[in-house]
Amino acid sequence: MKKIKHLFFKGILLIWKISPFKKLLSKLIKRNPILKEKLYKDLRFKGIMQLQVGNSSIQLFNPGFTTIENELFWNGLENGWEKVSMDIWKQLSVEANCILDIGANTGIYSLVAASINPTAEVFAFEPVQRTASIFKKNLELNPDLKIHLFELAVSNSDGTATFYDLPTSSQYSASLNEEMLASFSNRISYEVPIVQLDNFEVLKNKKIDLVKLDVELHEPEAIEGMIELIKANEPTFLIEILTPEIGEKVAMLLKSIDYCCFSIDEQNPPSYIPEITQSKYYNLLLIKREKLPLLNLNTPA
Repeated sequence: MKKIKHLFFKGILLIWKISPFKKLLSKLIKRNPILKEKLYKDLRFKGIMQLQVGNSSIQLFNPGFTTIENELFWNGLENGWEKVSMDIWKQLSVEANCILDIGANTGIYSLVAASINPTAEVFAFEPVQRTASIFKKNLELNPDLKIHLFELAVSNSDGTATFYDLPTSSQYSASLNEEMLASFSNRISYEVPIVQLDNFEVLKNKKIDLVKLDVELHEPEAIEGMIELIKANEPTFLIEILTPEIGEKVAMLLKSIDYCCFSIDEQNPPSYIPEITQSKYYNLLLIKREKLPLLNLNTPA
């Protein structure tokens, strides 16, 4: 029986490879929980998909090779990519007027925030051209959303800098930090424009409420370059901390702001930790104590 099942699924994958109707087949398989659970990571298609966001929906371009879009198609926003972080992001976006998405990739967080809160302004930063091109297609599919995309890397100075990447179709680990991909023999590098957000005229006089910061070991430099904006606005952060050293630097930069820190493991509710540091699951929530009721969170007495 086990061998028959193996041959059955192998046959589906073979049909998939030669089929010109991948999107249609995906929709049919999605309705079958047994097939979906077994096959969804292997079955990908290129095309436009619809993603439910609360009471509304957005259109997404699925390039056929990205993990995020694939998981969102099969599992939806509530059970897909970074589901706990995304739920927190949705709740916080409702109350935010100005939102920054730094390291935006194909724009999922920006699109969700703007869909949840159509009155908010979202400013997204993504320096990788092949990735930003997918983001642009998503903006074309959702022209009513108030999203401003800048093909810039956020740092602690203005100008250009060396960016480290891999020669792959999708990218999730490209960085201005040379250490990020140092172990990869096929690593490439190129120059990208960089911006210090404290000097960025577009954000002048903006009341920044919410920031997603995911720049692969370059978080301290990004924060250093926007420290005046942070001190003036004390925004809530969703931030990735990949190493203890990065956590220590970020904590030092933000020590004057009394942030409560929570670790996000993407399977359970956020858990309080006493300081900004690397957690087992990397993503952290930094939030002012007075905003905790927005997420029904508490800190130890």
